[in-house]
Amino acid sequence: MISLQHLKSGALLVVILLFLGATMYNRNYKKVNKKFLVTLHITQDQSGVLAVDAARLAEIRTAIADASDFFTPIGISFEVGDVYYIDNYQYDVISTEEELTEMSGKYDKENRLNLYLFSMFDEEMAGGCGLAGQVTDANKNLFMSQACVNPVSFAHEMGHFFGLLHTFNPDDFNTTELVDGSNCDTDGDQICDTPADPYIPGSATGWVRDCAFIYEGQDANGDYYDPDIENIMSYYFESCACGLHFSPGQFKKMSETYFSAIDPLATNPVCVW
Repeated sequence: MISLQHLKSGALLVVILLFLGATMYNRNYKKVNKKFLVTLHITQDQSGVLAVDAARLAEIRTAIADASDFFTPIGISFEVGDVYYIDNYQYDVISTEEELTEMSGKYDKENRLNLYLFSMFDEEMAGGCGLAGQVTDANKNLFMSQACVNPVSFAHEMGHFFGLLHTFNPDDFNTTELVDGSNCDTDGDQICDTPADPYIPGSATGWVRDCAFIYEGQDANGDYYDPDIENIMSYYFESCACGLHFSPGQFKKMSETYFSAIDPLATNPVCVW
């Protein structure tokens, strides 16, 4: 006779086996094994004062190198290479995405990851920290307010560069991803080992306290959310700085995005720096 306890135990075993199977599948990713040279482009204000002085530049070099630790499982690392200075103060405070496109068109260096550092995004750009292109784009660039650059924020932007979405995608309203994972490949960040995340940027909702998720909202099925608050592609990392990481599924996605951007038959692929 099968008891309710046996059924519960059996269901739990199935869940565990499914999780282990997904984890093993997600770890089946190809390592990139590549150091990316990051070319810095630094703006100046109307008085000629650089957005990044010598001391801050040294900190940024270290931060970018330290961000490599988050990408160790797929063999990606970063190192600052050349540094250029933009003699045009109009780019020191960014008001529109068109300015970013214009700056990129003028100053990008080929076969390099171009990182533009300026004083700030203004209110028209919601006062953000950074915007990233993708490795599959013709132009390979990131744009960051220089004060925001640290190992985690750089890793976050590089996650976008290699094809990752926020765990709370879409950004402007509650995710439709279900807690039970039944639509994890089509909703949210479309990666199945990152739990559904209800975060909404700019919301006054209390999400995290003392590194614990406290939001009591429910998904469409009435299940309570339990996101990974230590995931680098979430927005909780500012509250919880311990154990930050990408998931195996995110590593797999980044690897696939990188290799989709190059011609594997080419002896000198143009997208590899």
